[in-house]
Amino acid sequence: MISRRRNSILGGLTASVVWVGLGVYAPPAMADPPGTIQEFSINDSAVPPPDPDGIALGPDGNIWFTEKNANRIGKMTPAGVVTEYTANLSPGAEPFIIAAGPDGNLWFTETKGNRIGKITTSGTITEYTAAGWTPGNGPDDPGPDDPGVELWGITAGPDGNMWFTEASGDKVGRITPAGVITEFPVTAGADPLGITLGSDNHLWFTEASLDQIGRMSQTGVLTNEYSAGMATDDPVAIATGQDGNMWFVYLHGHKIGRITPTGTINEFSNGLTPLAGPRRITAGPDGSMYFTESGANKIGRINPEGKILEFSGLTDNPAGLRGIITGPDGNLWFSEASAHKIGQLTTPTAPGQTTGVNGTPGNAQVSLSWTAPTSNGGALITGYKIEVNDGTSWTTAVDDPGNATTTRTITGLTNGTQYKFRVSAINGIGTGSASPASADITPYTVPGKTTNVTGEPGDSQVTLSWTAPPANGSPITGYTIEVKADGTWTTAVANTGSPATSRVVTGLSNGTQYRFRVTAINLAGPGTVSDDSALITPLAVPDAPTNVTGVAGDAQVQLSWTAPAFNGGNPISGYRIDVSSGGAWTTAIANTGGTATSTFAGTQNTTANPIGADWFTHDGVNPWNAPGAGTTPWSTTVTLEYTTAPEVAQPFPKIRLAPADPL
Repeated sequence: MISRRRNSILGGLTASVVWVGLGVYAPPAMADPPGTIQEFSINDSAVPPPDPDGIALGPDGNIWFTEKNANRIGKMTPAGVVTEYTANLSPGAEPFIIAAGPDGNLWFTETKGNRIGKITTSGTITEYTAAGWTPGNGPDDPGPDDPGVELWGITAGPDGNMWFTEASGDKVGRITPAGVITEFPVTAGADPLGITLGSDNHLWFTEASLDQIGRMSQTGVLTNEYSAGMATDDPVAIATGQDGNMWFVYLHGHKIGRITPTGTINEFSNGLTPLAGPRRITAGPDGSMYFTESGANKIGRINPEGKILEFSGLTDNPAGLRGIITGPDGNLWFSEASAHKIGQLTTPTAPGQTTGVNGTPGNAQVSLSWTAPTSNGGALITGYKIEVNDGTSWTTAVDDPGNATTTRTITGLTNGTQYKFRVSAINGIGTGSASPASADITPYTVPGKTTNVTGEPGDSQVTLSWTAPPANGSPITGYTIEVKADGTWTTAVANTGSPATSRVVTGLSNGTQYRFRVTAINLAGPGTVSDDSALITPLAVPDAPTNVTGVAGDAQVQLSWTAPAFNGGNPISGYRIDVSSGGAWTTAIANTGGTATSTFAGTQNTTANPIGADWFTHDGVNPWNAPGAGTTPWSTTVTLEYTTAPEVAQPFPKIRLAPADPL
């Protein structure tokens, strides 16, 4: 009695028709962008329509496939020319799984005819049967429902023979190139379906009804059976991966399984569409496994680590996805039984090269942006890898496969250090090639705190100087200078526009006390303001004393004068008095200070001595006042009298006095 679980696996394709003769059909030229699905109708005008199921790469470099319900064998060349063969194929055979043999022919199972078929690359079909094999009788056929041995999977073995499974017969069989068949029993009720040559040179097969994976030696000894999945998960197809493991699909468990040569099983479903219905599986050219999803109408890919990626884009839904192989062009080829098509998935790759990496520096960070690759490799770009080079070597700053935005801020950098960056795109296949390196980018922030603000007063101005702060990655381009006289800070200079650490601040009021503070500026903006300077009072040059007169006495002169009307913004604290006997001027009194009188000695009576006064300032000697007429003292001393000025810690004037006529 036929297994109803197995009938659902077959997909209910039970009609039996005959196509007589040979048909040739050429589809449009095929394109090959990575990860793109192309579909090619086989022969829409055929009756019954083609329903490609099993698929294999022939030794002639062509794609060979079975048309199970249409009862034909098809071939598609790399150029897209389709040829269909029916001659010598028994009516109602229902050719199913097909595989290339070591003898240069294609071998296939006949699920309903219960024969092993062989087709040469020129299209000649031969059928083989064994004792006790009779054609199956399906639900739509007259008579009892009996599938017979129900031949299923087939694969090339390690011994030069072809090995196959008998689903209802619970056996694994072997057929030699000459057509000699030998059968080996497995556990009753196992329902063996898919079969593959393992990396250990044993035959590995699925046992759908027992949810197990079986292992058989090339001598036909059943060595192991490993539990796989839960009841009704239905492991069906199996294939050997480049990683040395055997991978299989759970049609109704909706997951992918992996079994190691030692029997360890892992199952994967993360990333798989719910109710995906994975049906067949094959090793891809990139080290991953590819499978058809008859429920989700997609092609799936699982890498050796178990990461699943799906590809959609089929025209028909459902397309009736069945077999899948790696073709002669390195792409994936698959059959669409319901859509009457052969499909091609151009093997996806890692993304192309990212370009246009630019960055905006910040405080110990750089905000990067870039242009996504023009090619995503046929799979959605899911993230980016960012590398940084500080002048010594490249290191990974970000490896983020889950963020596909084309901007990212890289933190933890050192201000003032030049960095280069490069970016690589990531998709479900892998990481693409790195972009060209960015230009040098130097993180920076605002300058530090300016220090040591001092000033020298002048006439309505102060000459400031200070110590530059740390630039923090960006050169200082200028300084802001603020001034305060009445408790309110105002901007004296918004930006000096120069990194120089001195500046004359003008427009001040002489005699007014000021404080100053300075802030450095770079590309990031103004830094930390300095501490306040000490009080600084701008000074001007006092006017010259006036009305200098002298009264001659015995070897002395009694002087008097009028203090300057303008004292330069600071009280006069003293005078300097010089004398001349007609020649060079000499200082009589360096600083009168607060003394009311002073005796000038060494002057001879009858000598006319012009006596004058001038004053000092903190930055030099001011011009003399005009000297008076000569005065002849009566004795060897001169007494000088003047008005005392208060003693303060300020520059003092120097007065040059010219005495009146001699007495």
